[in-house]
Amino acid sequence: MAVRGSRPRDRAVQRGMPAARLCLLLGLLAAACASVDPDPQVEDGYLFGYDSQPELNFIAVTSDTEVLAQLAAQLALPLDERAQHINGAIERGDGGHNLDWKWHFLPGQWALADLSIEVCDGTPDSLDADLGYWVDNIGRFCPWGARVLERLYD
Repeated sequence: MAVRGSRPRDRAVQRGMPAARLCLLLGLLAAACASVDPDPQVEDGYLFGYDSQPELNFIAVTSDTEVLAQLAAQLALPLDERAQHINGAIERGDGGHNLDWKWHFLPGQWALADLSIEVCDGTPDSLDADLGYWVDNIGRFCPWGARVLERLYD
């Protein structure tokens, strides 16, 4: 039914209001669903350490498939044949996973290495003792003597 004195465009806008609201609602719903990752990457946790000093063990997590393959290959070897060590960026805090240490490896920013520069070699307790220096100046940790000991969780 036409409204007296209204133009055809105005009538179309009036009739389109419920449809516009529905489109807006559907658009918001689609945007909300699109922001949910249907396949979130789960991070696997690995225990690293020194076979004769369990008090220096630490945990690092990753979801990087290349690193996970390296870790699986290392864990398939006897401990005395595991030659690679962890090398990566570190940050303050335990990251929610690194035992009682005051630091953690940043997930996705570490790998296993055969060789690393000496400046990042150390022990977990040396990081705790001088955390500011390690995080602010060195920025990474590569304990030559630490080996992957076991997969903890996924």
